Amino acid sequence: MNIEIKKIDSNNLLEFREKLNHYFINDLFNFEGCEEYLDYSLSDEYFNEIRNQFRKSDNNGINIAYIYKDGNYIGFLMYDYDLKSKQFMIMEFGIEKDLRCKGLGKLVFNEIVDLFKEEGAHSIMLHAMGAWRKKWWGSLGFEETVYDEDGAMEYVKQLY
Repeated sequence: MNIEIKKIDSNNLLEFREKLNHYFINDLFNFEGCEEYLDYSLSDEYFNEIRNQFRKSDNNGINIAYIYKDGNYIGFLMYDYDLKSKQFMIMEFGIEKDLRCKGLGKLVFNEIVDLFKEEGAHSIMLHAMGAWRKKWWGSLGFEETVYDEDGAMEYVKQLY
């Protein structure tokens, strides 16, 4: 099995928006109480933030990658980083729904860790919503740290 993580360029941002919106609607925010998050995540305002921060500079900015298994698209990754702090933040990570619960997500995550280490990361941070997501990220070594300014729990995995 060959897993590839390929960064996209700005020409693919609109295609990525379609994939991201599909993920938001059908997966991430498909439970009661998430309407406000969904509305914002689908908004032009949110997408313009992504576009404005996309590969802003060599030292920081949003990166987006498509994930392939044996040459076939299986998911995506959106992350931000700051090389000064050496902390990378997973903003969005999704594996196609029909490919889940088969160990593929954990295999892909190990590839993501390798990519982040190559790019200089010492730790990875993310926010997780929903009990099963928190449990899944916990199984990968993420620990609850603090609540951020919006009241969401931050999870961190130390790499070194």
